[in-house]
Amino acid sequence: MSFTKTCLYFLTTVLMALLALAAGAIAVLASLETGIDLELFDNTTEDLLNYYAIEATPPIEWIYIIWGLVFVFEILWIPYVLTTICRSNEDGRIFSVIPNLPPGLTLLYSVNKVLLVGWFFLFDMGYISYSCLVMFFVTVTGGLCLWISYKRVGEYDNLSYMEGNLMCDLVASRLLVQNGIAMYTTWTFIWTLFNGAIALTYEDATELDDSLTSTIMYAVIILVLTIYFVLDISVFEKYFRYTFTPYLVVAAISLGSLDFNYDFEFDYEIKDTAAQIFEMAALGAGVLLFFCKVIRTCQRVCCCSSS
Repeated sequence: MSFTKTCLYFLTTVLMALLALAAGAIAVLASLETGIDLELFDNTTEDLLNYYAIEATPPIEWIYIIWGLVFVFEILWIPYVLTTICRSNEDGRIFSVIPNLPPGLTLLYSVNKVLLVGWFFLFDMGYISYSCLVMFFVTVTGGLCLWISYKRVGEYDNLSYMEGNLMCDLVASRLLVQNGIAMYTTWTFIWTLFNGAIALTYEDATELDDSLTSTIMYAVIILVLTIYFVLDISVFEKYFRYTFTPYLVVAAISLGSLDFNYDFEFDYEIKDTAAQIFEMAALGAGVLLFFCKVIRTCQRVCCCSSS
């Protein structure tokens, strides 16, 4: 790899790491009074979600837990990416031997983080529709990053080389990078729908009932999850085989929307509203499809091993 390409890889990877760190810091400040004290924000995330409450709004603790898991995955996979700059084998630097994370991906993820920071400020200022659009592009850029990773890891020569020489990097790429980006992208997709439901409920042009917008939100989640599962186990199975987190994110947010407490008892009596029925359906779909995915992956791995 030329000196110019090496520098480009180094700079874009470091830039991605710094912007991810900055976005995480902004997310934390947005959730604390500190952000208000520093005059970065006018409200905390909890205040905004209480002000724009809809039936599907989960307790703030659930939102913090899922965001926390997203950032934990980033804390794991982004440092791994940085190690590929420092490590080498007999064929050269790891990032040049297995170019799983090209500058195009790291630059796109950097743009993703800039958009995420912009979303926090737009949502804080009450620009609900604009913030929904920005979150949509956060989801799109995250999905593109994930697809680039799938294509690079799935290339025959690259995959064969990794299986024979860099199995740890193959495992890290599949379990950390791809599951981490998939978790983040699934969460931002759900947040886009949630943001859209808030816009439909509170914007003057629509002012729909919050139960209706919550129902629409979870109907879309169930539909998209079902389509994703079909593609997961068929057309894109060789790429998606080791990606499990989307199902868990759907199950977690559905459980949160049902307002489940930590004593494993419902803290209110379910009234069988349409929104709650769809939330329970999304929870059931997330759990059921996750186990189907695990079984399918085990079958494929066993078949590949025997052949």
